[in-house]
Amino acid sequence: MHVQIDERAGIVAGTQTISFSNTSGLPLENVALDWLVQEASEFELVVEDRDFEIYFEDLASHEETCVGQAARTHRTGMFTGRHIPRSCGLVVVRLEEPVQPGESLFLRTRFSSSGLVTPGSETIVLMNWYPRLWWDGLNTFDTYDVTIHGPEGHALVASGLEAGERGRFINTGARSFGAFLGRGMRTESHLVGGVHITSVFSEAGTEVGLLSLETAVDVVRFYKDLLGFYPFDFLHIVPGAHSRPAGGHPVATGIVAIHGQEHFQSAPRLHWKWITAHEIGHQLWGEYIMDADDPAWLWIGLGIWGDREYLLDRGLPLDKFQEIMERYTRSARHHDTSIDLPPHLLRALPYDHNNIVTHGKGFGVVSALEFHLGKDRFRELITRCFELFGRGEMGYRDFQRVLEQETGESLAWFFEQWVRSDRSLSCEIEAVDSRLAGDRYLSRVELSCPGSLRMPVPVVVRFEDGSSQEAWSNRLLSRQTLKFVSRTPLWEAQVDPLGLLPIVKPLSALVDDPEELIAALPWTGAGANALLAFERCVEACRPDSEAWIKLAMMLFDGEHYEESFLAFENAFHAFDNPAFRAATLVWRGHLLDLAGDRDRALEYYSRAYDLPFERGVTHSQYDMTIDGAWIRERLETPFARNP
Repeated sequence: MHVQIDERAGIVAGTQTISFSNTSGLPLENVALDWLVQEASEFELVVEDRDFEIYFEDLASHEETCVGQAARTHRTGMFTGRHIPRSCGLVVVRLEEPVQPGESLFLRTRFSSSGLVTPGSETIVLMNWYPRLWWDGLNTFDTYDVTIHGPEGHALVASGLEAGERGRFINTGARSFGAFLGRGMRTESHLVGGVHITSVFSEAGTEVGLLSLETAVDVVRFYKDLLGFYPFDFLHIVPGAHSRPAGGHPVATGIVAIHGQEHFQSAPRLHWKWITAHEIGHQLWGEYIMDADDPAWLWIGLGIWGDREYLLDRGLPLDKFQEIMERYTRSARHHDTSIDLPPHLLRALPYDHNNIVTHGKGFGVVSALEFHLGKDRFRELITRCFELFGRGEMGYRDFQRVLEQETGESLAWFFEQWVRSDRSLSCEIEAVDSRLAGDRYLSRVELSCPGSLRMPVPVVVRFEDGSSQEAWSNRLLSRQTLKFVSRTPLWEAQVDPLGLLPIVKPLSALVDDPEELIAALPWTGAGANALLAFERCVEACRPDSEAWIKLAMMLFDGEHYEESFLAFENAFHAFDNPAFRAATLVWRGHLLDLAGDRDRALEYYSRAYDLPFERGVTHSQYDMTIDGAWIRERLETPFARNP
């Protein structure tokens, strides 16, 4: 493929030759090309030695805008189309002479599209930008040889090794091909174990760029030790689109973006190391073993598991992983957290399923599975999955089948509960007792597991002489007594002290931690628990804690208006964002309107209206957005609560 990027005109144009062999046992009568088609597009196709008909079809089901019904026969073996409707994303080529088993086919395309490049932009990122073979939406591994002619003065990396001449990138197999260009940016490279690692960064992003390169070298070494290999011989780290340290994302095969590189001091050093390791983990699982399921939770969970193993191996803190798992455990009490849901149900869910379930619970499931199988055995099984599914797709049922074949154990009980239901694991120690029996102490730990999900959990006890013992619960019993014999009395007992399992704490266990209790409660229907949380929060919550805003909303929902007013007062000081500050003022106006104090309500509405904010604050549970229009309406009409 040869590509020309015209930055001033905002056009990407290119020519390519696509070749493939029919390795199936059936003749192929149709070939399809997937392309991000836009209205100002041009497309030309030549099929070698074959005449064809061409159709444009819409993957988004907006057929009325496509020209699919106007099929034409091209005896010359060539088609030229311009100004294709925006929603037509599939080019269907119906061959008059099928490609027989064992035969090869060559297609030559010429294409151009505007809108992929913003004139004057500091960076150019190309993703899903060229016509490529489409096989019913399945992920495929293709070999690329691409030469990119970009604007002068830009650093350039793409999904391959730069070979021979500048701008030519070659790989021997990739799920996707992307490119990144940065005006005036620097590059630093390092070769480790046959992997060429390059970091691209601006002058202001030098500290993060160099730290990411250093971390990437170490992470690649780690994965080569863990798996015995690294699946690509190139890896590029580039600046992300967001100016603040908001994480990162995989751009394409072998390219990861890190947000906020220019603001090194805005996040701890560990953040930059973790997010680099995290995105490299995505490369292994999302670009080498591709998830066959939607939502694609398995490769997300395995990637985060790899991040944790890296930090464990290097002796670095694991706080980030506890946060990820808590996204799920805090929501499991009041949301359907089933993983295996059809798309139409996912779209209807009233919460962030991607972060809470796909990431949080997905990682929790993988962590729980590793705990059950054992670390060493689990690592062996992961290596086996790379052997079987590398450069292909693996769904969780494939994963389950491999684990069962290798271990000889049925894991239906595990996957059915964790993946196909919203059951949750909850266990707590209800009582402990330690008594002298002869020359030894007999200790009893009363364990209660009221959660609907059943699996063994570890209980670790420590004794006064510093020794410790571990026992696993019986997954079939919701209440049980674990016994320990020791030389000295029991000092403490803990469930899962290493935090390997996504255990949902009972609300009763959170009373002494009001911010945790508030996070665990639902936004609506909290009732008396919200009032209890308020009493605890007055005593223990930080004045600038963001927990106050959720607490205030829960109290309003439960019609505890006086307490809600006080909570909104604290919430005002917890936020610097003018929109949130305005919302807390408006809510106090709402509460005063409900109390019949219209004069004071107007004071709060006026204060909110005078604050400079652009976007409003949405409360979806009440179908309400507090913005300028809402405040103007409240200045005219008192707030009335809907039944």
